Amino acid sequence: MKKYRIHPLFIAYVFLLVLIGQSLSVLWFFLAVILHELGHSFVAKKLGYKLDKLTIMPYGVCLNYNTKCFYGNDEIYIALAGPLVNLFLIILTVAFWWIFPITYNYTYLFCYANIMLFSFNFLPCYPLDGGRILVGLVSKKLQRKYAIKISIIFNTL
Repeated sequence: MKKYRIHPLFIAYVFLLVLIGQSLSVLWFFLAVILHELGHSFVAKKLGYKLDKLTIMPYGVCLNYNTKCFYGNDEIYIALAGPLVNLFLIILTVAFWWIFPITYNYTYLFCYANIMLFSFNFLPCYPLDGGRILVGLVSKKLQRKYAIKISIIFNTL
């Protein structure tokens, strides 16, 4: 099994965006997604989890770990890591604009990508980060399968 994989639709999607002149948007968004996922990966590795597979999909990157069971608050910490990286990058980019205003025209797409990733990933829909946080919190009181069912209810609202 390949550890790293690029989904064929991702390649087609990027090709289409480059054809219509959105190559800079693709670059900034891809960088924001990779940094987001590296945040998850870094915290997971620090907590002792091993990355099983990384798949680049048209809608983002999917990290799979060789375990389906998390201990204590580990799932919450891992899920929080990605959006916190995006929040840090938003603050860093805006601070950079304040110091060097001329850079706004070159970096606003990066800030926009991070705002979208941060906002979208905090939705309480499983398997997004917000849903994983919700599952981690509810799992403290109920069994994990019930916590996932509760999170799925948010998906249908």
